[in-house]
Amino acid sequence: MSSGRQALFVAGDRGVTRTHAEALVQRSLEAPRERGAEWSASRAHSALEALTLIRHGGRPFDVIVVAPHLPDGSGLELIAALRKEEATHDVPLFLMTERGHDLHSRRIAAARHRLAGFIELPVSDDTMRRTLDGVTRRRRVLVVDPDADTADLHARAFLRSGFVPEVAHTRDALEARRRFDPDVVVTALERDQDPHHDGLDLCARLKRKDPAPKVVVYGPYAALLRRRGIEANRERADDFVRGPFDEQLLVERAAALVGMGAPGSGPQAPTAPQVEAPPETGISVVELPPAGLVRSPRRAPVAPAPRPGPRRGSRRVPCDVTLTVERDGRQFRAETLDISPGGMFFAIHPPPPLGSTVEMDFSLPGRAAPVTSEGRVKWIAREAKPAGVGVEFSRIARADLEDIVDYVNRLARVVYDPDDDSSPPGRAP
Repeated sequence: MSSGRQALFVAGDRGVTRTHAEALVQRSLEAPRERGAEWSASRAHSALEALTLIRHGGRPFDVIVVAPHLPDGSGLELIAALRKEEATHDVPLFLMTERGHDLHSRRIAAARHRLAGFIELPVSDDTMRRTLDGVTRRRRVLVVDPDADTADLHARAFLRSGFVPEVAHTRDALEARRRFDPDVVVTALERDQDPHHDGLDLCARLKRKDPAPKVVVYGPYAALLRRRGIEANRERADDFVRGPFDEQLLVERAAALVGMGAPGSGPQAPTAPQVEAPPETGISVVELPPAGLVRSPRRAPVAPAPRPGPRRGSRRVPCDVTLTVERDGRQFRAETLDISPGGMFFAIHPPPPLGSTVEMDFSLPGRAAPVTSEGRVKWIAREAKPAGVGVEFSRIARADLEDIVDYVNRLARVVYDPDDDSSPPGRAP
């Protein structure tokens, strides 16, 4: 969990800002801030100081409370300026007013400047907290990408969807994480602009420092499979988004990790369900088979390439879909139990003979296009409940296999280490 909500109090009287800030945080401002505190507060004593803090202070605010009169203008003038600032365009703004002030003028001000409410003076500590406690903490996202244009594009997409974004270069990411306190960090896997940028290494450093923020790594599969991975469960990325992708998909995947659902007005891209992976730490790389084993669906059979040597067991994850199994011209319906990049396990009765070849058609969760593949029955679980068969893929379209890899990676919450041979062999295939 992040450390809480940020409030900004703006008034010419330093005693007023101090009193209100301490009433909200329920401690002296000189006292050290407790980790996990519900509120923290900042103070400004002029409109210029407030705008400077907002533009260059490096911290987003969840609520801003403004006094009616400031040394360099009125509170309403500052509020109008805040509504034009990108960082505070949608932040809840409260105006302090004297009790019994002209209600008609207050209604006009509320409508014109989209005020969240008024705080009547004098105000008690309990009233201050009750007034502001209903303000929801704005979700923060830290975008780390050496390509400044790409980072800015992603940040704007997050901003449109209700996040508070911050952009940082790799070398500044740890400091930005400490200062900005993000709920989620999204980072490129690698970039040609900076050969020293390694999204997996950054993920590990972030998690070792503080496992609280979620981490999403994005990039192409080819880059994922050739980069060094993360061994320990607690240091792995929380999600991987395969590029190229639409910015809204990245926003939706990050939003799902922090409990925001799918924000934004754009169409929601289908995503695989979020399932907790078993607590294993030794995991083999999810590998694509040699190109000779891959074909487009429904083409005439071709001689398969020689099988590689024994493969390490690859991670399998739950997969609850209905598939059509065809053998010897007959079709059967079956229910899948789990899937890996090497094959699948499904319940079927009667089971096909060991070593027999079957054609399979199914659709992955969140993927409209069906997967058409061919497999060989490698083992039969007659005593299992339900009874089923393990089938190893022998022919499958590369695009379909990449989608299976994506599905497995997302559900297992992994970025694999291709050099790790410690993975216990999985059950066949």
